[in-house]
Amino acid sequence: MRIASVFLALIFSANTALADSKAPEYSEDPFGDFALSDESLILNIDFHPAGHGEVGVLLASSMIDKYSTHIGGLIDFTYNFSDGEVGVSLLDTIAVNVSAGYAAGSLTSIVTSPQGIIGNKVDKCIEDPSTCPGKDVTPYVPDYKQVTWMASVSAIWAPLYGKINVVSEYDVNLQFYGLFGAGVNGTKEVTATVVGYDVDPRGYTLGSGDPGVMPHLTFGGGLKVFIMDWIALRAEVRGLLNFDKFDFKYRPNANATSTAAMGTYDELYAPGYVFANVGLNFLVF
Repeated sequence: MRIASVFLALIFSANTALADSKAPEYSEDPFGDFALSDESLILNIDFHPAGHGEVGVLLASSMIDKYSTHIGGLIDFTYNFSDGEVGVSLLDTIAVNVSAGYAAGSLTSIVTSPQGIIGNKVDKCIEDPSTCPGKDVTPYVPDYKQVTWMASVSAIWAPLYGKINVVSEYDVNLQFYGLFGAGVNGTKEVTATVVGYDVDPRGYTLGSGDPGVMPHLTFGGGLKVFIMDWIALRAEVRGLLNFDKFDFKYRPNANATSTAAMGTYDELYAPGYVFANVGLNFLVF
């Protein structure tokens, strides 16, 4: 009986304490970043680009290589337009970009290996010199020219800029952008000449043909991750679509005089190159 009385007293005391205590309050924003209370994709924009100029310094490397691989550099300047009004408008998401860069190309194993394009032509040339007039074993295939330099003017559209809601626990500002433009680029064609295996283990030597210039379209997209208000990490993929001519009906090993027929049936085609660019972006004004 005494135990029951003590138990009832404890229950009564606990109920009295709960009644006197203040009920907990629900917080819609427990972390203070508006992630739960704000349904907007962009929470805030700390480093607004509108009306500012930026300079990018990027390392460039080609992707999806076929006959040649490239590595080089790119520098560009971007001016972000602004309508002068407070807030974000469509004009605030548009910019103009001017870029220039260089590239050093090297042939892939598809071309240079003993079983590659040149290796096969060397073996045929040694067996039958009539198949390679002047001992020329340069691959005659489309998409063979290498890029040496490029210059472009592009329009940039950056619809997403600021602190993205999906990663709101990290205090970072991101910018996703796409670009489209046009320009020109330099080209070169690597030549190959048979010298024999006693002179070179490969049986041939490489040279450089006449340089050329071709127009191109450029397109792609990228991401900036702002470290501070004046510097950002940057990564992008940028494509070059050239306009060139090639004689798809020419057969270089058909006979000894076929070289004279090159270019008779030139057709317009569009060789393409894809570059991955990574580097830094600096706010200059």
